[in-house]
Amino acid sequence: MRISTNQFYQVNGEKMSAGQSKVAELQAKLGSGKQILKPSEDPGKANLISGLESAKKRQEVYTKNVDAGETRLTAESAVLQSMTTIMQRITQLTVQSANDTLGVSDRDVIATEIEALRDELLNLTNTQDLTGAYIFSGNKTGSPAFIEEPPKAQQNKSNEYTSATQSLNSGSAFTLTITPSVGNAENITVDAGSDTPRGLVDAINAANKPYSATLETDGAKYRVLLKGAGGMTNSFVVTSTLTDVDLGFHDTSNGNTADNSGIKSLQNPKDKAVSYNGDYGRLEINVSDVRKIAINTLGPDLFSAADFAALDGLVTDLRAADGAGVRTKLANVSSISDRLVNSYGAMAGRLAAMESQRSVIDETTLRIDELLIREDDLDYAEAVTELSKQSVALQALQASFVKVAELSLFNYLR
Repeated sequence: MRISTNQFYQVNGEKMSAGQSKVAELQAKLGSGKQILKPSEDPGKANLISGLESAKKRQEVYTKNVDAGETRLTAESAVLQSMTTIMQRITQLTVQSANDTLGVSDRDVIATEIEALRDELLNLTNTQDLTGAYIFSGNKTGSPAFIEEPPKAQQNKSNEYTSATQSLNSGSAFTLTITPSVGNAENITVDAGSDTPRGLVDAINAANKPYSATLETDGAKYRVLLKGAGGMTNSFVVTSTLTDVDLGFHDTSNGNTADNSGIKSLQNPKDKAVSYNGDYGRLEINVSDVRKIAINTLGPDLFSAADFAALDGLVTDLRAADGAGVRTKLANVSSISDRLVNSYGAMAGRLAAMESQRSVIDETTLRIDELLIREDDLDYAEAVTELSKQSVALQALQASFVKVAELSLFNYLR
C-alpha cells in the first residue's frame, strides 16, 4: 500500500493535534480541580452536579434562616424570663396583701409597687428587636403589640344661652347637685345675682371639688361644659333646683342624644384600657425543603386586655383596703403566671426544634459535600498520571514523525 506524502503529513498532524488537545484538557482540569469542564463531556454527571450544588446552596439559606430564628427566639426568651420574674413578684405581693392584718399604708405601698410592675409588663410586651420590629405583634411588626388608652372623664353640657350673663333663675340663687357613682353627693350653690352661665362656671370651679367647668362659645351661643375626673368610678349624675329648660344637664344613661332641653352626656366615663394592637399572623421560616418553624410568640399568648384590667383592679382594691377584693384577684394573677409559663415552654420547644434542625442541615451539607467530591472534584493523582502518559505518547509521536519525515532515497545517493 502506497502512502502519499500529503496523506502522511495529514494523518500525523491529526494525531499530534488530538494528543495536544488531550494534554491541554488534562492541564485545564488540573487547573480547575474539576472532573468535567463542559456539560457536553458527560451530560448525566453535569446534571447530577448541578442538582447537588443547588441543594448545597439551599442548605446555606436554611442555615441563615436558623441563625435568624435562633436570634429572634433568644430575644423572646430573655423577655419572657423577665415577665415571669415580674409575675412571681406580683404573686408574692398579692398573697402578702391578702392578709387582713396589713394596714392601709402597707397596702398602699404594695399597690404602688404592683402598679409599677404592671406598667413594666406592658412595656415588655412592646419590646423591639435590633431592626425596630415589635416582636409580639404578629405580622404587624411596625406597630406596638399592646396600646393603652388613657381614662376618659365624663363630660356634660348645658343648654345653649344667648350670652354669658343671661339670667338662669331670674336673679335668684339655685343649687347644682353632682352625685358620683362612688362617694357622697356634692352641692354647689350659685348665689343670687350670679345665676348666669359665667356665674355657674365660677361657682363650680370655686367649690374645689373633683369637677371643673368651662364656658364654651362660638361667638353667638354659650354652653357650660362640666367635666369630672377620669374613670368609670368617677361617673356622676347632675340635678338642680332649676328645670331642664333652664339648665339642661343630664346624666350619662341617656347617651349622646339631644332633646329640646339640651345636650345629654357628651362623653361617658371610661377607665384606662389596654388592647391588643397586632395581628394573629405567625412568622414562619423555611428550615428545610419540607419544613417550616414559627419563630414568634403572639401578644395574646402572653396577656389579654382582661389581664391588665385585673391588675388595675388589684391596685384599686389595695388602695381601697379591700381585702376580699384582693383575695379574689389571686386567681387572676395565678392564671396570668400559668399562661406565661406555658408560652415560655412553647418558645423553648421552638428553640429546641431550631437546634435540632441545625444538626440535620449540617449532616445534609456534609453528605452533599461528599457526593460533590466524588462526582465533581478531580482525582489529582490519577489526573497527573494520565497527563504524564499522554505527554510521553505525544512526545513519542512527535519524535517518530520527525524521524520518519527525514527518511528519503536521496540520503542514500552518493
